[in-house]
Amino acid sequence: MLHGLLQRPDISYIGRGHIHAQLFELPGEDYPAAIPDGHAYTQGELYRMDAPATALPAIDEAEGCAEGLFERHLVSVWREDGRQRAWTYFYKRSIENARAVSGGDYRTFARAL
Repeated sequence: MLHGLLQRPDISYIGRGHIHAQLFELPGEDYPAAIPDGHAYTQGELYRMDAPATALPAIDEAEGCAEGLFERHLVSVWREDGRQRAWTYFYKRSIENARAVSGGDYRTFARAL
């Protein structure tokens, strides 16, 4: 669902990057949860938004921000060509029964299941 929101002419894919966060598999859910963590890395996709003020509200809604599911934060993203700032979404609910995603890459983790 989220990738569909990113298919707009004012949004372009830049590439892969990583942030300081621990990634978890949530029981019974088909999406992961990232929690800020200065000692772990989570891999993800980086996109450029020409008009973030118009794109971000729809993404916030899809991420369940109003319901307290995720919260948007400005973070540092590391890539091969350096570091930059970008928005990410951190999980705001309990991770009590969640399982840590080894290596912080949900795409690789999900394929191994």
